[in-house]
Amino acid sequence: MSTALPDRDEVLNAIRAAAQTLDRPPSRSEFKSSSGMTEYQVLKHFPSWREAVRAAGLEPHSTNVAIDPPVLLETELTVLASSRNGLVRGLRFRLSLGSLQMANQNGAM
Repeated sequence: MSTALPDRDEVLNAIRAAAQTLDRPPSRSEFKSSSGMTEYQVLKHFPSWREAVRAAGLEPHSTNVAIDPPVLLETELTVLASSRNGLVRGLRFRLSLGSLQMANQNGAM
């Protein structure tokens, strides 16, 4: 592995080469293994790994994307409420203006 900082084009070409080998955009760890470049070397040219992949003309993986907390909470509570063994079986949850509201199955508040 070279200690010299690769230029922006070298990073982009390495991302494209890894993607061609994998038949898809590489993950960070796949990129590091195939190119020998470190995340530091990539982030000297780009604000994030996802932006580097986009700059290479590829669509980054959709995993590890931040989820809006209210959406995540609502999803988790819905799964819990619909679970057979859920602690809150029979309840449904709604997020309204940042506050959590619970209602029974009959719609009463």
